[in-house]
Amino acid sequence: MKMHLYKEKKMKKYNYLKYSVIATLLFSSFIIKGQEELNIVLQSVAENSTEIAANAQYWSSERAAFRTDLNPSDPEISYGYFPGKAKNAGVKNTWGISQSFDFPTVYINKNRLANIKTARSIEEENAFRQQILLEAKQTYIEAVVLNQLLDLLKKRAENMDELVRFFEKKMEQGAATRIEMDKAKLQRISLLNIYRMKQLQLKKLESTLTRLNGGVPIEISSKTYFAEELISFENLLTEVKERSPEMLLLRSQIEEAESLVKLNKSAWMPSFTVSFEQEKTPSDNFRGAKMGMRIPLWSKRNSVKQAKAQKIFAEVSEMSLTNTISVDLKNKYDESVAIKESVTEYGALLNNLNTLVLLKKSLEFGEINMLQYLQEESWFFSQFEQYIELQKNYYLNLAELYKYRL
Repeated sequence: MKMHLYKEKKMKKYNYLKYSVIATLLFSSFIIKGQEELNIVLQSVAENSTEIAANAQYWSSERAAFRTDLNPSDPEISYGYFPGKAKNAGVKNTWGISQSFDFPTVYINKNRLANIKTARSIEEENAFRQQILLEAKQTYIEAVVLNQLLDLLKKRAENMDELVRFFEKKMEQGAATRIEMDKAKLQRISLLNIYRMKQLQLKKLESTLTRLNGGVPIEISSKTYFAEELISFENLLTEVKERSPEMLLLRSQIEEAESLVKLNKSAWMPSFTVSFEQEKTPSDNFRGAKMGMRIPLWSKRNSVKQAKAQKIFAEVSEMSLTNTISVDLKNKYDESVAIKESVTEYGALLNNLNTLVLLKKSLEFGEINMLQYLQEESWFFSQFEQYIELQKNYYLNLAELYKYRL
């Protein structure tokens, strides 16, 4: 009898430790493993993504195109053959070579504008790359959440297994009914169905990561997130303004507009043509140099005005985007702070709960029936699910806030 009581106490202690482990598995800081796996995933996507590679190739061709109009036009060679109509007039032959070129400041400004466009194209390329990596990071977070839920469902199924065994023993003793045991079995089947659906969702997320990874398969095994914490809003806003692709692109557009104004102003300077020509007739031979100047009185009209308007538009757009980014960033930041507080509160409480142990004791002593047990058990695990959902939202917000770091 004493031995039986000793085993029963030992088993209850084991159950308490077991369900404490659930919280430990979900909420302890295996952050290093999660961070390492995330880094591997992002690095792999950056290297293997066909979308990133195609976008990089596109901008590489554009950068080559930016530098195709920086030199003077090609030289022109001409030849003329003019037979005379009069008797013994003979034939007049002419030939010449000419070269046209703009005022030197035009080439200086064209080269400056090409450099600015090249810098902007790099920001465009980085912005696209960051968007792909952000999608990969968000997908990774969703996969981690599913791994946590799968782990939780596995623990719940194991709990139902213990419950079925408990009622089988009670039935042998004549202290329980088949209905109560069937309820436990049905609950276990329901949990297994949910488990299978979550596994399918996880496979879909891994398929998404595989697509982003250029077809190279990726499997996510981690149940923990990455080591990333909220910095102060002031520091975050400063970093975003300095490193955000959207802000850098707008600044490049302002520089491009300023350069275009200078280019259009310099285009009002005259352009020149230098040529060497020769004319040969039966009676004489003429050769010499010729020089011409083209004055742009009408062809460049309103070009400077249009460039200035474009510059003003870019400056106003930068102000508007700065305000929009600041407001959106503050909203997202405040939401993250609120979620973090809830995560901390939930984690502190759930780590100390031993509700399942108390429920089992109440069921054993007949204080609650099977239906009440299942209701309370579902509520208990729903709190863990809410905590997991809060964590997911928190880390998705962090991913959005720090996307410029990717």
